[in-house]
Amino acid sequence: MTAGSPPSGTEVPISALVDRRYRVRREIARGGMGIVYEAEHTVLGDVVALKCLNSRAREVFGIEERLMREARALARARHPHVVAVRDAGICPSYGPYVALDRLEGRPLDGLLTAKTRLQVPTVVHLALAVGDALTHAHTRGVIHRDLKPANVFVAKAPEGERACLIDFGISHLLGEDVAQGPKLTRAGEVLGTPEYMAPEILIDGLPPRPESDVYALAAMLYECLTGDVPHAGPAMKIMSALLVDKPFKPIAASRGDVPPAIEAALKRGLSRDPAERPKTPSDLARLIHAAVGGPVEPLALLESDGPADQGGATRRQFDRAAYVAPVRVQAEKATADGRTEDISEGGLLVVGALGPIENQEVEVRLPLPTSGRVAQVRARSKWVRTRRGANALGLEFIDLPADARADIARYVSLMSESRGRTDAGRKSSPPGAAGR
Repeated sequence: MTAGSPPSGTEVPISALVDRRYRVRREIARGGMGIVYEAEHTVLGDVVALKCLNSRAREVFGIEERLMREARALARARHPHVVAVRDAGICPSYGPYVALDRLEGRPLDGLLTAKTRLQVPTVVHLALAVGDALTHAHTRGVIHRDLKPANVFVAKAPEGERACLIDFGISHLLGEDVAQGPKLTRAGEVLGTPEYMAPEILIDGLPPRPESDVYALAAMLYECLTGDVPHAGPAMKIMSALLVDKPFKPIAASRGDVPPAIEAALKRGLSRDPAERPKTPSDLARLIHAAVGGPVEPLALLESDGPADQGGATRRQFDRAAYVAPVRVQAEKATADGRTEDISEGGLLVVGALGPIENQEVEVRLPLPTSGRVAQVRARSKWVRTRRGANALGLEFIDLPADARADIARYVSLMSESRGRTDAGRKSSPPGAAGR
């Protein structure tokens, strides 16, 4: 950080004003380096997702420029299936920020944790939507570099539900990385998530190319179908598997309703040699779609509830709505942080690195959806589903205070009205068709 520059990781208090125009309302999500807040533009009244740096980010090499590069990548890659960037800048008090569209819905990794596996038509829809967005980004010189379920968000949209690429924080901008600005990776530094990283990056240390995103898309779709990644474990174990070209577990060993042509397409996408993969993410998606044929079914991931092995949708006493926010769960012998996925007057779904606390009474601290006020509520865990170190917990409120109940009911009602308008105008158009 240069002398006189703003703090690069001063955390933003609730109700603070960022860059004289964004009033922070509540925290939405927290990652290793960033915090995402819900904020309102004080002049326009627009509600945005405001991405800022946290206090741990101060010592990270090139972190300020990396956040600004994310904004430029999003501006280049504008697409119906990419979260839209609204604004970016550097606040004198709180450092750099990026303002994004405020999406209502749930991340794909949380949906997978709760459901374990997705239906084939849903995976086809995701392949086409994400493949189209990645291919468009590539034509604009942007390699995502960190495609994984955590970076795909299923959002409510006028046509029903829409899959959106998010988090371009380590994206690679072709041309700019060489010709402009400071180099943002140190010698020997590898950025990405090993389970989804192409061998030429993880093993050979080559720079990311479009073929690398094809590999990541194939790994993510394989996980959507089987509930696990092609190669799991620590980075060194994954590297060893890739070095010997170890085959991944056949999809047919996990389920019998996936056409063999889909497995063949994913096998091509996961090829050790980039030249053997489909040329673009869209090409991979088209191979997968061709295996089932027919029209593309609309997404309905936000409407079903509970583990997939329990039949998907389960009957609830109360209406619910998707709601993503940080949450702390206090059990008898442990405390863990996670995030909410949906909420109702009766309870909520929590995802995170939580212990197996099925059929236990817990205390839950969470920000209420309309006021942002932090509430502490007693709840009981009704079911738990574990996936790759993360648990999905179905929690039932025991003694929800009246003011918290009113806040949640108001939020669910507002979201239900929005969903009703959406359902009335729902279409069955192919993913990526809108706005093209």
